[in-house]
Amino acid sequence: EQATSPATNSRIKHPRIMSSSPEPTNGIKRHSNAPSPTTDSPAAKRARLERYVADQQLLASQSIPTSHTPHVLHTTRLPDSKRKKILITGGAGFVGSHLTDRLMSEGHEVVVMDNFFTGRKANVEHWLHHPNFSLVRHDVIQPILSE
Repeated sequence: EQATSPATNSRIKHPRIMSSSPEPTNGIKRHSNAPSPTTDSPAAKRARLERYVADQQLLASQSIPTSHTPHVLHTTRLPDSKRKKILITGGAGFVGSHLTDRLMSEGHEVVVMDNFFTGRKANVEHWLHHPNFSLVRHDVIQPILSE
């Protein structure tokens, strides 16, 4: 998930991209008597799925408060016919991050491209888990291959 240097291939930093390495346990160990996900009852699985869906809907409707941006910015849900996909170069800088906030609040899909020479990731980190936001670390001077 780390971006490479501008002279090499750039990678998109987005929470939906999963790595092939096993997930860290963060020091939390599962007790042997705790039910595993495969042996949970159907009601427990349904409750876990409902919590997951509710969490995803919440993430899709607002930003996450951070130390740099402590207030929550709510987003509008636009129909596909009105939602635009917008690329902001320098989107982690002062002006770009405010433009990102405005466009995300209006409900558009935003791709921020920045090399972080003067911009800061902290300016846009409150959008990192939003499904309509993508962050690309890349220098626009170098060519980029995109899908």
